[in-house]
Amino acid sequence: MVQTLLITLLIFPIYLLLRHPYRKLPLHIDTGFYVSNQFVAGDRLSYSAGWNARFAGGSKVVPELFYSLVYLAYGGKDYASYSRLYFGAYNYLTAIAIGLLAWLLSGGDVLYYYTGLVVYALISSEPHWGGYFESGEQFEVLPQVLAVVCLWIGLTGGSPWWCALAAFIWAAQSFAIKLTSALGFVVLFGAAVWTHHWTFYSVLGGGLTATLAYLLWLAAIGRNFTRLFASMWGLQASQSGHFDAWAWAHRLHEKSRRLADTMLRQPIVPLLAVCGLLLTDTPPAILWWYLAAVAVVYLCQGADIRYYQVPFWPVLALLGAGGAATLLRGSTTDRMALAALLGAWLLYNVVRAWRMNVRTLNIWSWSGALPPETCDRNLALEACAPDVRAAIQERSLLVYGPYNQTYVLTGASYPTSIVCAAHWLDDMAPGWQRQLSQRLVSLPPEAVLDTERCFDAEAVRTELGVDYELRQVFDGDFRLYHLCSPAGQSAKLGQCRSSAPQTRNRLALEELRMTLRTAAAGNMRAVNWGLLATEEWTTPARHIARRVGIPLVFCTADLQTALNRLPEVDVLAVLDPLDPKSMDRLTEAAGRRLIYWPGRFDAEPRDATDDAARLAKLLDDLHAAGRRRIGVYGAGRKTVSLIDTIVASPVEIAAVFDDDTRRQGNDLAGWPIRPLSDAPLLGVEAIVVCSDRFEAPMLRRCRRYERQGITVIGLHRPGLTPPALREDAHGLTAPAGCSP
Repeated sequence: MVQTLLITLLIFPIYLLLRHPYRKLPLHIDTGFYVSNQFVAGDRLSYSAGWNARFAGGSKVVPELFYSLVYLAYGGKDYASYSRLYFGAYNYLTAIAIGLLAWLLSGGDVLYYYTGLVVYALISSEPHWGGYFESGEQFEVLPQVLAVVCLWIGLTGGSPWWCALAAFIWAAQSFAIKLTSALGFVVLFGAAVWTHHWTFYSVLGGGLTATLAYLLWLAAIGRNFTRLFASMWGLQASQSGHFDAWAWAHRLHEKSRRLADTMLRQPIVPLLAVCGLLLTDTPPAILWWYLAAVAVVYLCQGADIRYYQVPFWPVLALLGAGGAATLLRGSTTDRMALAALLGAWLLYNVVRAWRMNVRTLNIWSWSGALPPETCDRNLALEACAPDVRAAIQERSLLVYGPYNQTYVLTGASYPTSIVCAAHWLDDMAPGWQRQLSQRLVSLPPEAVLDTERCFDAEAVRTELGVDYELRQVFDGDFRLYHLCSPAGQSAKLGQCRSSAPQTRNRLALEELRMTLRTAAAGNMRAVNWGLLATEEWTTPARHIARRVGIPLVFCTADLQTALNRLPEVDVLAVLDPLDPKSMDRLTEAAGRRLIYWPGRFDAEPRDATDDAARLAKLLDDLHAAGRRRIGVYGAGRKTVSLIDTIVASPVEIAAVFDDDTRRQGNDLAGWPIRPLSDAPLLGVEAIVVCSDRFEAPMLRRCRRYERQGITVIGLHRPGLTPPALREDAHGLTAPAGCSP
């Protein structure tokens, strides 16, 4: 017993080490469901007013309390890392419970305890199940396993009390963690009652006791039981679609394919499970009941979400434990095969994870579930979170779109139960937009972050009388609005759909409004502006310019007219996309006076200049502007390919900066490779970011050095402000946050 305890304790740090590389993954969009915006807004747990009490049947108490306490202890900056660390500790308790259950099912064979613990530790550390992000499924596994342990003890020992305890544990976790697992209760304990009739009253008593506790909890948080499940049913019905045999079969096929795809991406534990089925005796019936219980829950859930598969971990681990134990007791060849499988698992999931950068690791972890661009946006939001937090300055914040992890990353929120304004609320609470409109009028948030181009600022402005002004556009197309003025007496309550898809031109108008107002506030009314736009947008553009006090020299839909009058303006804004040939012509004629809004992230004007020529010109311009001591940021392939260009330039290269600690301390072409934080110490006057794939996040890391007077320029993105408003273009001060 003492030896088993010591070995269990020794495995724990190894287990945490296996999971360590994944602690750096960016937060996922489900974070706001567990660290409630109510909690962030008030720094205290207010469960009854939050999302899970309003839309999840009053359940998920355990995961919300767990993650909220982690946030309270560590704040948003370190929340991702520590939440995964502490969940790892919780999950190791589940591994111990799996080992205990494997020991019981094997008749007391201690080898099965060790193999059950280790195999569960492996499968629950694999990234492709979605186990590194907040979900209720992660927390329901431990009580489910404990319920099966108690049920097995009760059935084999003929004890109704153990069976009652098993029923209570499973039912209680359904009410406190994930309501849908109540379907599993029906399957598991239905099978127990069917095969052992004497357990009926025990199961009934345990289930009713948990149900009574749940009803008392609902009364305590002020929820009406009869109306509790309307929102949940609305979402399930929407996700499932109208029921017919074909749609039902298609959904089963999709979810089965999701499960099969995950196992193909992580095949080692399933292979051990197959070995367990082939090489050992038939598993006890209770294991098949357990599998049927979690399978029914998985297949009956409307959405095809990755972490809905998490409850399969214990069954696969128990079957795999049998396979591992049999191979360990087999021939030398069998043991070598098991060692090869373990080595392959470590290489595939741990060694490569330690070697990957965070972007690659994030994309790989979500492969098969999220497209790379969505993964990149999660990462981009995490990178720009400090800038968002600084811009908010402790204002109340409401998020539009699904990226509700913003609340945790910024430490700012707005007390509303909807978490974020997003389209899937249409099914759960059809009147949510009207209710939100009333809230915007009566108590408007001081800031709004649009994460999916869905905040209709113009509708809020004209229909509710609440004026939100676009202040900054962050990398990743996250748009921050600040409240300029609350609603007046004439606001039309409930008439506004503030969450609606926004066209590129509507967003471009908001950016034009931001730039013109910033220019006006910076005493830049003397700058002459011209606007090229179709007739549909010229009138609202003129109206915006008139309101902020900046007259337009011209506002035309004709390209030739704009070209003819180009000498009269200092800034030319293009509000509508042009064909590439016309855009090239305009770019050549306007030069640095051009601001191009539509398609900032997907249709920027083409630039046929090769990288070497572009870099040579940037370095020459820096030298001409008096920036003689330069740092190059990036010691990767792009910089290596441009070394000849850098050497031939007139500037002095003080150092090459790189974030990879393995490169730091070495040199590149005679220049020392140093961490970026050394830039001020080396007296550099400018930093040139030299990278293809990672230029945007590298530019964000350099922003703090701009505030110290160091010029920051990107090879492909020569600045963070409109070219025509830069100090070196017309002697003007660039408005903060403008980056069309």
